[in-house]
Amino acid sequence: MNSFDLFGNPSSKDTLPDSDPGERLSYKEEAEGMGEEIDDGTPSKRRLSGISAVLAATLLVLAGRAYYLQVSTSSANIAKAEGNSVRLISVPADRGLIVDANGLTLAQNDRKLQLAINPQTLPVDRGSRNLVYAVLKGKAGLTDADIAYIDDFRSKTPDPFAVKTNLTKDESLLYQEWFANVPGVILQELPVRKYADLASLGQILGYTGRPDQAAVDSGAAPNIDVGRTGIEKQYNDTLTGKPGIQHAEVNASGDIVRQVPDSANSVPQAGATLKLSIDSKLQQVVATALENELARRTAKLGPMPKLGASAVVLDPNSGDIKAMVSLPDYRSSTFAEGIEQADYQKLLDDPASPLLNRTIQGQYAPGSTIKPVIASAGLQAGVITGDTTMNTPDAIVIGQSRFPDWKVHGETNTRKAIAESNNIFFYAVGGGWADRNFKGLGIDRLDSYLTSFGFGAKTGLDLPGETTGLVPTPAWKLATQGEKWFIGDTYHSSIGQGYFLATPLQMALSVASIANGGTLWKPTIASATINPTTGKETDIIKTPVATNFIDPGNLQIVREGMRQTVVSGSGHPLNNLQVTSAGKTGTAQVGTNGQLNAWYTGFAPYDHPTLAFAILIEGGGESFYSSVPVAEEILRGAFNEPLQPGQQLFANTEVPVDFTGER
Repeated sequence: MNSFDLFGNPSSKDTLPDSDPGERLSYKEEAEGMGEEIDDGTPSKRRLSGISAVLAATLLVLAGRAYYLQVSTSSANIAKAEGNSVRLISVPADRGLIVDANGLTLAQNDRKLQLAINPQTLPVDRGSRNLVYAVLKGKAGLTDADIAYIDDFRSKTPDPFAVKTNLTKDESLLYQEWFANVPGVILQELPVRKYADLASLGQILGYTGRPDQAAVDSGAAPNIDVGRTGIEKQYNDTLTGKPGIQHAEVNASGDIVRQVPDSANSVPQAGATLKLSIDSKLQQVVATALENELARRTAKLGPMPKLGASAVVLDPNSGDIKAMVSLPDYRSSTFAEGIEQADYQKLLDDPASPLLNRTIQGQYAPGSTIKPVIASAGLQAGVITGDTTMNTPDAIVIGQSRFPDWKVHGETNTRKAIAESNNIFFYAVGGGWADRNFKGLGIDRLDSYLTSFGFGAKTGLDLPGETTGLVPTPAWKLATQGEKWFIGDTYHSSIGQGYFLATPLQMALSVASIANGGTLWKPTIASATINPTTGKETDIIKTPVATNFIDPGNLQIVREGMRQTVVSGSGHPLNNLQVTSAGKTGTAQVGTNGQLNAWYTGFAPYDHPTLAFAILIEGGGESFYSSVPVAEEILRGAFNEPLQPGQQLFANTEVPVDFTGER
């Protein structure tokens, strides 16, 4: 093997004086690599000069035979004579495509020149290998972590693997010169992932990258990129193709000279195409609506760098995710093209957490959007009926504790309580009201129903990294807070505050189960796989998590209350749309800093729902001003409903008095 200085230049004392300057190979190291003795000029190595004339004559006779062998020997013998050898070369397979619900390609493949390591020609001895590593660090800017990766994986695959991708034209030209004589370092066209230049898909698609140790231990090939996050990771086995095998003749440097004919080669098989339920057009509508709201908020209140937004739209009849947006986001191509460590650190350090998928990883107090769920539980348990009425004051007082409402609602029934978001009514349904001799659900039954709606557990979405939220219990509070449970804690859970936490996806699924008559679905983003050869499409089975846990009649009462929210309640701007809908606003207090998160959940069309959704604006304030306008943009886009002549999307500048201060 060659010796190199830190700048990648071969040591002059080891180079062959009359060799091609472009090769500059070390004669001594090449000979050692072939296991041959080296003629160092000592008398014992110059015995040919003492051979008799008889032997010389014999050699003349053999010369003719040598000529015959030169012209008639097989190609395999020629290869051997020239120091070549036949090796099995793995031919990378194309990764499966990812397409949206309408067949639009979201992730495909490209081949680009990359700086790679050829384990078969990398120096075996540590000293020579370290010199190669020094060149890679000095010339290509590889880090100690990169070098550790190379040194670990070099013995785990015979095939080249990339160590630096997305090379510029200048880098490609320079690297060809710099690494021309560095053993084990090559420039090779290798497959890379290419993503559609669409915003707000990063959290869904994820990205690919070189496998880590855990992936290799699980069977991943060290030289083939794997899914690191998102759909790419979740369906990595489906998307990964089967490499082909090529018998090839390579020279001493490991370069392929030619394919060996009549050998048992195999053709690489591409991975399956993965079809998503995501509608890219709707995805962009949702992303634009959230971006518009963030821009309005920034214009009014100034930059709020730690805050973001999230929305998810799904089919309530199957659990198919139609759109899922978390802002701020990142672009998958940023990683696929090879992100620099400094840029990656910026993403990690960003206070707005762009790598956090708020839809499935953000855990928030749901506020009043939980009230349709509480009403469903109260109806199912017989605590209330559709005709139950309460004369509700401005607060419930228990001892020294006061549990307020945002206004005096007066005489209220179940439907009106949902539409007007009556805190007193739901305090009573959840925790009871001793002064009125009204027995509520109590925390045990309340928690049981919340669990039935999917809260406090992962939904089973086919994306990695999902969190559970929190359904607090007396035992949980004692164990984590060191305090016993009070009725005030039950009251807070009953209006979506206190310790109770949910993800936007959980909220969307809960409203979907109300919309569809009582089925809680396991949500999915992938809808089918497509055989790349035959084109045969195989649907991914949809699975209900629970059915009929709330009677359809009780859910109809809840839906009627949610419809009133749109007709005459805090969601009334949506009543201007041609498509009918139902929903629930929510404004949840965050901690003690005064921040208010704005929610809106709903479904449409009202009579035969095809969409259910949840919207969250961090720091959005009153939901009427932030999440409801976003809902209007989404519904207009989803149902292709343009503005009427002269109509402004956000004409309402003042919230009706009845809804000011809703919590």
